[in-house]
Amino acid sequence: MLSANLFGRQVEGRIEPVISFESGRAVRRPQNMGDGSFWGAELEARLPLDALALPELSVWGNVAFIDSRVNDPELGRKRRFADQPRVLGTVGIDWFVEPLATTFGVAANWRGRTGSVQGQPGGGELRTDRDSALRIDLSARAELAPAISLTVSVLNLIGGKEKVTSVQTNAAGTATATTREDGPTYRTFYVATRFRF
Repeated sequence: MLSANLFGRQVEGRIEPVISFESGRAVRRPQNMGDGSFWGAELEARLPLDALALPELSVWGNVAFIDSRVNDPELGRKRRFADQPRVLGTVGIDWFVEPLATTFGVAANWRGRTGSVQGQPGGGELRTDRDSALRIDLSARAELAPAISLTVSVLNLIGGKEKVTSVQTNAAGTATATTREDGPTYRTFYVATRFRF
């Protein structure tokens, strides 16, 4: 199965984290950047492995290409949303175990590198670059009854580090401050029950 989708949406009151340097420290605060919009295309595919005599296995994936615009009052022009990658992708495999009525899954989620420019008071700019990231997720979905299912998931199993570099420049384009963060990412565990009526 192969499908393609186009999408677009208007966003009112876009909130973004804005970094400013105060006494040599990088301070992050949320700020309303006004209205914006985003759009893109998504491709999805799912391939059951019946041809390999493995009907209980299926491979699936999707990739999305995204663009966006928001009017930055400090820059005096439109720019992309902060920290929004141009490309996102996921590849996974599902294994249905009939005696347990359970589907086990593993997925690799990739996010492309992001680079954003935000205006600063006084005519300067702040450029933030966030490295690309790979996340591994695990899941198990059990059919408890014809209309009831239970899902247990672990997101970001590896919990790797995230590298972010921010460079502030003044109105003349000269770098005045630089920060480099190498912070952790966090695992998420959740359990969900679904009822179908």
